[in-house]
Amino acid sequence: MAKMYKVRVKGTAQLNGPVKVDKTVEMEEQMAIRFNGADRYSVIESFVQTHYPGVQIPSIRGFGAEVTPIKEAKTPKSRKAKSKSKSSRSTPSTKGLSTKKLIGGAIVAAVVAPIVKEVIGDVIDEVKDVLKKAKKK
Repeated sequence: MAKMYKVRVKGTAQLNGPVKVDKTVEMEEQMAIRFNGADRYSVIESFVQTHYPGVQIPSIRGFGAEVTPIKEAKTPKSRKAKSKSKSSRSTPSTKGLSTKKLIGGAIVAAVVAPIVKEVIGDVIDEVKDVLKKAKKK
């Protein structure tokens, strides 16, 4: 399926007074790209003449085209797969925590905790030694 775009053409034309032109149409990518190309004014003019027959266009430069892509809807098959995965989950989700982060944190804790414990123990021993020396004097 071709990628679809929403094209909105806006401007003012003449037909027994001013006619406000504001038309939105969905079309394929090939045609939608032409509304932003080098010959965009001829494409816009043809578009306006097709959708508003009989109008006079005093200045095509007063018209503009807005081209936006349309998000494709998810297929029913993907919705089924998504709903299955949610219903089979028995553990609560840990939003923001991936498995790699959890494992990495556990490894760091396992490696760092004994080192910190040993360093703190050494610092406590040094403080005790300093206090003993201070009491002797």
